[in-house]
Amino acid sequence: MRNVFWLIFAFAAWLYFWLEKQEVSRIDDGEHEIYAQNRDAIDLDSIQNRKKLVALTRYNANSFFIYRGQPMGYEYELLQLFAKEINVDLEIKIPSTHDSLFIMLKNGQGDLIAANLPITKEKNEHILFSKHHNTTRQVLVQRLPENHRFMTQKQLKDALISDPIDLIGKTVTVHENSAVHKRLENLSNEIGGDIIINPSVYEQEDLIGMVSKGEIEYTVADENLAELNMAYYKNIDVSVAVSFSQRLAWAFRDDSPQLKAAVDEWLTKFRRGGSFHYNLIYNKYYGNSSQYDVRRSSDYFVLETGAISPYDSLFKKYEKPPLIPWTLLASMAYQESRFDNSAESWMGAKGVMQIMPRTAEYVKVRDIHLPENNIRAGVKYLQDVHKNYWKNMKDTSEMIKFMLGSYNAGPGHVEDAQRIAESLGLDPLKWDGNVAVAIRKLSNPEYYYRSEVKHGYCRGEEPFLYVKEIIERKRMYDGILEATAARKAATEAATDATSEP
Repeated sequence: MRNVFWLIFAFAAWLYFWLEKQEVSRIDDGEHEIYAQNRDAIDLDSIQNRKKLVALTRYNANSFFIYRGQPMGYEYELLQLFAKEINVDLEIKIPSTHDSLFIMLKNGQGDLIAANLPITKEKNEHILFSKHHNTTRQVLVQRLPENHRFMTQKQLKDALISDPIDLIGKTVTVHENSAVHKRLENLSNEIGGDIIINPSVYEQEDLIGMVSKGEIEYTVADENLAELNMAYYKNIDVSVAVSFSQRLAWAFRDDSPQLKAAVDEWLTKFRRGGSFHYNLIYNKYYGNSSQYDVRRSSDYFVLETGAISPYDSLFKKYEKPPLIPWTLLASMAYQESRFDNSAESWMGAKGVMQIMPRTAEYVKVRDIHLPENNIRAGVKYLQDVHKNYWKNMKDTSEMIKFMLGSYNAGPGHVEDAQRIAESLGLDPLKWDGNVAVAIRKLSNPEYYYRSEVKHGYCRGEEPFLYVKEIIERKRMYDGILEATAARKAATEAATDATSEP
């Protein structure tokens, strides 16, 4: 028994000291209690050393979305420009819930949050905010009467809530634990009466749609998002403000002052004097609501349909995971043709996958003007490249990059780049920072005349960007599809919960 006692005591002591070493700390972001593991500070110098900025965002009409296979969004475009300013790549991460944004930021899983965030005093105690890049206010979203087109202005005003005071006793459904939820609590105090706040797992855009469909009476949303949705939902009113103007900004950990300072400097310079470039991006997303209606009504607005392209079913039919997943084929097709099967390059490459006639002949696929055959030919060529050149590579993610480089430039040029990489002391079996560096040198006579180069000149910037952009876009497709599936699951769970007796 004594031995058992000492064993238990020793284990308990070890566990205590192990937990102490983990240095788990409690953080409160003003809305949520967060338990985050302490780690080394990640600031601008670390980000530039690793050559990648990781941004946390939400999938919506403001921040980030996919339309016809193309990543878009007001904040996404600003992030791209800032990443270019500090000479790093951009990686987008989409947490499964809004609440996870701050948890992931504090845990070091992202460098900043760009998600239509209002600057609040509570968060300021624990989070650094950039200078604001936009302003908005929170507005009531309510449904117009069925016959509103035939009503006088007075009749319409009488039928709608026109003053926040009229919300006393009304039920307003908002996303739980959100800034909007907190705003309604404060509004109840300000107007001296109770607004019935119904917390929900649904996001702002989902709730706006539910108001339009008559599933809920009211919600509150950020004005910029609400006005965009008015173009799609023709029967909603968003004219009643329930807050003062609020500044929207990006959020950082409090141990990233250099990153915040760099963003502030860039934003000041970028927006100075009514910058043409900034206004172009702003007007692209907020100045023309009819374009939002076109995007939202499209079969390929992923948030609504889960579809990336007209050819998703064919990509899924011919995928060969794990080497050739369907989202990789979709990303390649976007890069090659923007999903246009009538596309033909000056060199004679045809169709959605831009197949050369001699390649089609080599892989024994006819009628490449047909989308299915074109996609099948692309997959067969990728498989051939894998079998004949890269099948012995052990790392699947590296293998995919070498296959993509071969698809674009030809395997001979990739093998030349491997030999150049080796001569430069780089790793010939790794793409990023190694063979990717070497292949860009094959447009320089100092390198393509070397004896180890068997296939001569290569416009190396092309395969370099081809691999980089396809991999990044594929990762975005995967992330958005996962986020859309999680959002759908949460919606269905909430629906099931409300329908239970």
